[in-house]
Amino acid sequence: ETLSSVNTQLIGVQQELEDTKSTLAESMSNKTQSEQQLVELTQKNKALMHRLVQANQARRDLHNKIQDMKGAIRVFCRVRPPQKPRPSGVGETFKFPGRETGGERTKLNVYTTVTRVDGRKEEHVAKHDFFDRVFSMTDGQADVYREVDDLVQSALDGYKVCVFAFGQTGSGKTHTMQGPPSMSFEAPSTGDVDMTSSKDRAPRQLDTPPKDAGIIPRAAHSIFTRLTAMEADGWRSSCTAQFLEIYNEKPRDLINAASELRIVSVGQGQGQKAKSSTGTDRDVVVQNWSATPVDSTASVLRLLKRAVNNRQQASTECNERSSRSHSLFRLNITLEREEETLEGESRTVTLNGQLNLIDLAGSERLEKSKATGPRLKETQAINNSLMELSSVIGALKARMKGKKAGRGPFVGFKNSKLTTLLEPALTGSSKTLMLVTLCSDAESVAESVNSLRFARKVAGCEAGKAERNVSQQ
Repeated sequence: ETLSSVNTQLIGVQQELEDTKSTLAESMSNKTQSEQQLVELTQKNKALMHRLVQANQARRDLHNKIQDMKGAIRVFCRVRPPQKPRPSGVGETFKFPGRETGGERTKLNVYTTVTRVDGRKEEHVAKHDFFDRVFSMTDGQADVYREVDDLVQSALDGYKVCVFAFGQTGSGKTHTMQGPPSMSFEAPSTGDVDMTSSKDRAPRQLDTPPKDAGIIPRAAHSIFTRLTAMEADGWRSSCTAQFLEIYNEKPRDLINAASELRIVSVGQGQGQKAKSSTGTDRDVVVQNWSATPVDSTASVLRLLKRAVNNRQQASTECNERSSRSHSLFRLNITLEREEETLEGESRTVTLNGQLNLIDLAGSERLEKSKATGPRLKETQAINNSLMELSSVIGALKARMKGKKAGRGPFVGFKNSKLTTLLEPALTGSSKTLMLVTLCSDAESVAESVNSLRFARKVAGCEAGKAERNVSQQ
């Protein structure tokens, strides 16, 4: 009986052993299948990531091809609403053909009164159809930025981008680039925090630009919003901001007043090479220029407030808040990401973009501004630098005409600090947009005509194709 009981227990143990072996075999089989599935999923994920990288690259290429088709140097026009009541019997100076019917907003008609030899007055209309976009007096800050945003995207894609505002004093350049004098430099918070941050970056506050903000705050908001999405996709980013002004032909750091700045052209082998339509490989470097790390719209606004307080401004007969210098805001963007090829090789892709936003001081007629003393010196420096800019544009156009014959006039980029600074923007090293601003007051017609004449010259310039700054290691 005892032996029988032991045998029964033995049989039970043997059965449990067989069950355990069966379970183990099944588990091993499942493990093998899981490992195989893991390998397959890993390969599939790698292929999908490769396709995503290719898709993003295709998107960047297509986006920038579209920008190139629009022209290396694009020209926009914005008309400021009248600041004074229109005199009796004087009609509107500007009209916008096609706007009422929803047509293409690229045309501007300018109406002036011409006095004939016999004393009779005739209305003359000049039609301007060379613009890439025309903004009327009813278009707001958001309407203007919406058309600029594509170029801001190009800076994130690794290109140099330059947007500069040109026009007579009081025509709205600073308002367009920065915002009105009453603008708050506090970025309203959405109450949300980006939680996709890594060990390399703290959570980014998702703030928004002020409602009446100009291009600089809106561009900062657009860039940091996009960087947040790119970081969630594996990119690492770092940005620095710089501000300077050219005052009486002297560059000044608007963030670190102690810096002694020098604007110099460097040739091949001395710095980053830039192809120039003048036939030389040259780039422009600002030596000793301080760069401040920024990671949000709010951080840019804090620097902008500091720069505005340090910038040379004064009240004149032409403008209550007249900028007495040319100013440049630069945002340097570096993006890095580790990528793996289908062959299993690892590489680091680096994009270096640069956004330059320039607010040029306005031209003034001395008989109108009644400038004396320091204001007179400032006005002369401003007008001389703008005259040199006009000469450079004229020389570039003449060089284009003489290109086939292998000749062309000298282009005097070094004749002023402003033209030296703008050389990369005018010779194909960057994607460039000029925004000409006009006053709609009747007394400003002559200055508006001069601004339009300059805008036409810029629109007729051909710059080279901007190169993307990307490296792979």
